Amino acid sequence: MAEPPAIVRDVCEHLLDALDQAAPGLVSGFHLTGSAVLDDWRAGESDIDFVGVLARPAAPDEAARLKAVVAAAPRDLGGQKIEGLWLTDLRAPPAPGVDAPVALRTLALHGVSIRGAIPPDVWSDPAAVRAALLSNLDDYWTPWLAAARRPLSPRGLAMLGGWAPAWGVLGLARIAYTLSTDDIASKSAAGRWAMAAFPDQWTPVGEALRLRTGVGVPAYRDPFARRREALSAMSVLLAACRDLR
Repeated sequence: MAEPPAIVRDVCEHLLDALDQAAPGLVSGFHLTGSAVLDDWRAGESDIDFVGVLARPAAPDEAARLKAVVAAAPRDLGGQKIEGLWLTDLRAPPAPGVDAPVALRTLALHGVSIRGAIPPDVWSDPAAVRAALLSNLDDYWTPWLAAARRPLSPRGLAMLGGWAPAWGVLGLARIAYTLSTDDIASKSAAGRWAMAAFPDQWTPVGEALRLRTGVGVPAYRDPFARRREALSAMSVLLAACRDLR
């Protein structure tokens, strides 16, 4: 695990103060997951991802107040998007959902606490993580790639810029990494892994990594060639993920 940046800790401490005012005594634990603990934080770009622990089930009005405080935090605390889930027991299986298994697996392997202790027996089920990721592959990434392949669609045009190739290639690299290892990696770490695991895709994956980190020399002069090879890399990664079912 990586120590989260000081700004992330500061934002979380301010957020906890606001949560305590909104629902006194309710929030007993607050733990970070995501890029802030995976050594991939990008100021002004990365979300702050968390798993919060409640001392007891929240009443409807309390749950609404917690939601409102978290929703307002990006405006009040410098613009960072903050999102996560609330649980009462980190040892128990969560209700069905795509995000909870991945978040709890990240918490178990890499989490950092802001308030309270992370128990050593956090619920963490690699099979549930795989099922969630495969569902995400079908429900999100397959249609995302189909839209990106249409050259004149909004997503196809976005692939000529910097954000969409990095998001698509590295997003699928993260899924391939977890399906291969049962570990959780940041987008950047997954990109570095994919460059070694898929050497034929070294250039487009390396370019996606450069676009995310800002480090290195552009691999393409032609944005159309970059789009074409990024889409090809996404197709290879998507097929590899399906082979790992």
